[in-house]
Amino acid sequence: MKMHINEFAKLTGVSVRTLHYYDEIGLLKPAFVDKQNGYRFYDEVSLERMQEILFYREMDFSLKSICEIVSSPDYDRQSALSKQRQLLILKKERLERIIAALDCVGKGENIMKKMIGMAADHAGYELKEALKPLLNELGFEVKDFGTHSTESMDYPDVAHPLAQAIENGEVCCGVAMCGSANGISMTLNKHQGIRAAICWNPELASLARQHNDANILSLPARFISQDEAKEIVKAYFAAEFEGGRHQRRVEKIACK
Repeated sequence: MKMHINEFAKLTGVSVRTLHYYDEIGLLKPAFVDKQNGYRFYDEVSLERMQEILFYREMDFSLKSICEIVSSPDYDRQSALSKQRQLLILKKERLERIIAALDCVGKGENIMKKMIGMAADHAGYELKEALKPLLNELGFEVKDFGTHSTESMDYPDVAHPLAQAIENGEVCCGVAMCGSANGISMTLNKHQGIRAAICWNPELASLARQHNDANILSLPARFISQDEAKEIVKAYFAAEFEGGRHQRRVEKIACK
């Protein structure tokens, strides 16, 4: 079976222009090109390759990744599918948050009245308490995961519940703190859906949102003052994720 490019495009639901581009990048070459008129023709093998390409496109793989998958018999398809599944889960969570915000708008609710989570160990307790009024002023309700005193405790005991609440959609984002912010951030970032960023000045806080889509702001309680922390929090929540090239990079953060 030999099909002209127009027939092949109609059969597969892919535009002729797209087929030309796939040819240029080596993703799908025509089975035959008429030397006299330059017309491209495709066959059954081409159709099988296109079906495979369409499958991976539906899975939201990049064209570069699809080229690697279909061109190399040694390519680890199972690993690629597993990684892509994690990326799709993150996208799903992001879309669910957007849909929830739109639902709030439809009901006439204030979408800024979002629930955020806070977590701190004993070293960050006083800073946590000092930041709560500011967060309320910014339009947030606060769910406090502890700790609730300056008595010594282990930061993972509050970090994991905060991370799980964000992953489950119980809170939209979080502010966390311990003495250096290292320990609590390390714990938070063990969770696939978490991007906790340590910030000790407003510029870093803005960039964490704009470039990294950080969903938890981590503060080093023993190294910044309460006034400095308040300015950092303001900068963090004033910034928005820019997407674009940063979206591509953020999508590569999660691992199996």
